[in-house]
Amino acid sequence: MHGSSQNEARLDRVQSLTRAFGILDVLVEQPNGLNLTEISRIVGLPRSTSHRLLSTLNSLAYVEFDMATTRWLLGRQAYKLGRAFVA
Repeated sequence: MHGSSQNEARLDRVQSLTRAFGILDVLVEQPNGLNLTEISRIVGLPRSTSHRLLSTLNSLAYVEFDMATTRWLLGRQAYKLGRAFVA
């Protein structure tokens, strides 16, 4: 895409959704999960932003927080969504 069409495509995106899916993409590759600092570094977001997104995803069960390891993992809704595409 060049010029105005590239700008229009960017305007069609909802930044928070793009960022949240970026976090999910990272967690898909990490079956043992990641801590907040690792997630923030990989996705290139401040810790506070990453935490807000993770908290929202957690409330929707797309991620879960393991208090014993302080790591974030994919949640049951993410797996449920993935299974819908396999069937």
